[in-house]
Amino acid sequence: MDKLKNFLSGYASAFDMWGNSVNVPDFSRGFERDYLALKSDWEKVGKDIGKGIAKWKVNQKI
Repeated sequence: MDKLKNFLSGYASAFDMWGNSVNVPDFSRGFERDYLALKSDWEKVGKDIGKGIAKWKVNQKI
């Protein structure tokens, strides 16, 4: 994986006309990072649903 990262970094630097370095993703922990990102996204979705339900309960005239 280091060879791929080095290649992508070099390739990106060839098109870097303004001196901004390009961050190449770390592929060594790809599945773990994907899992953590998806987990975080679904936790946020759950919190938003909870907030929506709480607002709905407050607005009900029961």
